[in-house]
Amino acid sequence: MPFNVLLPYIVEAPHIHAGSASDFAFIMVLFQVGMVLGALLTSVKKEWKHKLFTYFGSLVVITGILSVFAFAPNGFFLMMGVATFVVGFLLPIGNTIYMTIIQTIVPHDKMGRVSSIDQSISSMIAPFGALIAGPLAEVLGVRIVFLLCSIIGIVATFYTWHVMKVKKINYDDKTTLDEITEKINNINGEKDGSNTN
Repeated sequence: MPFNVLLPYIVEAPHIHAGSASDFAFIMVLFQVGMVLGALLTSVKKEWKHKLFTYFGSLVVITGILSVFAFAPNGFFLMMGVATFVVGFLLPIGNTIYMTIIQTIVPHDKMGRVSSIDQSISSMIAPFGALIAGPLAEVLGVRIVFLLCSIIGIVATFYTWHVMKVKKINYDDKTTLDEITEKINNINGEKDGSNTN
């Protein structure tokens, strides 16, 4: 995601928006305000219905909003600020729902292992994206990179939603969650049994 790496460049580059540090600060303030409001909403709203739909919907909106930076007319900092506000607002909601699902279906004795794997994968992917964002912007153009990331993000989200079985699981049903936990325990038990042999 080129948001963190390329946003300062696209705002201040003379041949694109030719903005100032104040323009970039204005956009980032709206982003932070969105994050605060999103975090406040998640702290107030204790129960989330249709968790998966909300989570994947937020991903579609966040990745789709990247296209705003590809098509925003030069100097339209308010448009970009509103876009970053929406991204900031949805990030805490999506992250909260994701962690809620993880903590709900993963057995307590597996939580440390699952969390470490999840964080390790995320930590490996983020530097890679930051590393290639600059060279891609040099070759393709910064607007094209934002547009491509938006398209790839939307397609990947819809593909995950339609192909994987996650959308068929009712994460609000305790019986279903118990069955998932039991399957996870059975898989781990089979692996432990094979290791002892």
